[in-house]
Amino acid sequence: MRRGRGTPVFLVLLFGTGIAVCAGCLVFILHHVSLPEHNGHPVAQSSPPFLERRTQEHGQEDVGKTGRVHLESESRIEDAEPRHDRQQALQKSEKEGVEGERKDSNQQRKEARESNNNRGSIEDAPTKVTVPDVTTTPKVDKRIISEEDQKKNYLTSPAVVVLAYNRPKYLKRTLESLLSLKEIGHFEVYVSQDGDNAGVAATARSFESVNHIMHERQALLSSSQDGLAYLAQHYKFILDDLFFKRGHSHVVVAEDDMIFSPDFLRFFQRTAVLLEIDPTIWCISSWNDNGFNHFQLDKSKMFRTQYFPGLGWMLKRELWEELSAKFPLEAWDHWMRVDGQTKGRDCVVPDVSRNFNIGEEGVNIRSSDYNAFLKNIVHNTDPEVEYGDLSYLLNENYEEHMEELFSNDATVLSSPKSLVSLKPHSVSILPYVSEQFKSFSRTYRIWDHPRTHHNRAVVLKGPEERTLILADSRLCPYLPKPQRLLPSPSLTHVKGNEGESCDNACRRKSMRCDASQFDFINNCSTLAKFFPCEQGCDYNVGPDIPNYVSSIKNDRHKQKCLITDITPQCSASHWSTSRVCPCVK
Repeated sequence: MRRGRGTPVFLVLLFGTGIAVCAGCLVFILHHVSLPEHNGHPVAQSSPPFLERRTQEHGQEDVGKTGRVHLESESRIEDAEPRHDRQQALQKSEKEGVEGERKDSNQQRKEARESNNNRGSIEDAPTKVTVPDVTTTPKVDKRIISEEDQKKNYLTSPAVVVLAYNRPKYLKRTLESLLSLKEIGHFEVYVSQDGDNAGVAATARSFESVNHIMHERQALLSSSQDGLAYLAQHYKFILDDLFFKRGHSHVVVAEDDMIFSPDFLRFFQRTAVLLEIDPTIWCISSWNDNGFNHFQLDKSKMFRTQYFPGLGWMLKRELWEELSAKFPLEAWDHWMRVDGQTKGRDCVVPDVSRNFNIGEEGVNIRSSDYNAFLKNIVHNTDPEVEYGDLSYLLNENYEEHMEELFSNDATVLSSPKSLVSLKPHSVSILPYVSEQFKSFSRTYRIWDHPRTHHNRAVVLKGPEERTLILADSRLCPYLPKPQRLLPSPSLTHVKGNEGESCDNACRRKSMRCDASQFDFINNCSTLAKFFPCEQGCDYNVGPDIPNYVSSIKNDRHKQKCLITDITPQCSASHWSTSRVCPCVK
């Protein structure tokens, strides 16, 4: 039976392509997916051993010589910014009001976070530029979630959708788990099937309370497109259908290989208030990319991350109205992580995941990789978890929390140390540069890219309150100056010609390309200063990125600005792209 309009909807999305696990200073609380082609060409790329990646014809990746962090073996942070006592600030707010003070602190944080990207001169900027919407992150003055807000029902017409393709056995287990949840009656439940697999259709229709939607599987990108492209196109179809055609207020997106925690739906009900009152939060996810069983996890706690996690997540109709028209035909999850889309906003994620992945094999995962990684993600089994006051997740409060972690009591490490070797009830900071993170990740058995980060800080927690923060020396705004690697004073952003390497572009200006400076310009906002980016800013893989696809002969990516998470090369070039180059004297 179908529920009437106005009943909460739970949309279950089934992914036949397996799972693509969704997260430089990261905040890992203790604790990439198959990458798209670059400019339409297959490129050799270093990647986690458990993910399938496409290749490109740009030659072998050469990290080259880049700056390294030089620190004493262990040191105390001596010049960290003074921290105000939170209780005193709250009392002052109640008695006198602190609007001006908050504006000042917000401006200071804004300047700290933007200083790296804006430092250095700009050369060869076009006379007329169409700048994508990369607005400054709005700030939340509200420090306490009122009792009225906590009690209000913001999920006025919610849905849960499970995306499916060709795995009926997984789908059956997923639906049985979903429909057993206590709060399921408040949601409309959908299965969105990509294609016409008879087993999937029969399974979906065997559950009377599930609405079955079929999507005609068509190749919108090219006849040779891969499973991730089909998945992105399926996403676009079903979210348009649920929000624009059926009028749902919120959609929880799930996959056909998930088993759900008993409080999976209650978790979204409880956190919906954050989406409503804090514009710096754009999604709620039930999945912690680094919620491994070797970390100390708190089932009642949550954190904020700028690395979009996906895998059981909720969004509002207003967000989809923003994203729908420009949603990509491939690699949608990577697209959700670029600054042109995030605009400085975060997702809220639980310390302990609220779903468990049972998909041992798929397009992006092999059985051996599943056993090594996904199988070790902890999920909650307690139906009576109390979340407490969620005010600590509001932007202003969370920033204060992050700053406090980098306080005078924190110890700075010069090399990786095991969590158990750290002092109990202590905070340790391990600065790193992007070229080092992969090797560091092996020590802590986490993904080799900084997932779950907040402003390039990853927080990991061990037994007896041992906290370790992996902080990007170039990009983390919380690090004190002695631990920061700032842009070179002579850094100049130079626009290259089409097909030109950065070595040549810098040489034209009597300068040289410094690969260690790429982290400061590898973002959508910098590219928008040089190029029109008519088709927006996207993620891709290639040693000549960041760039703009300037050649109209590149049908796949023309007029797009591209950023990457691999190490760019000064010597790289591509016939269809124009680069932005970090040149120094």
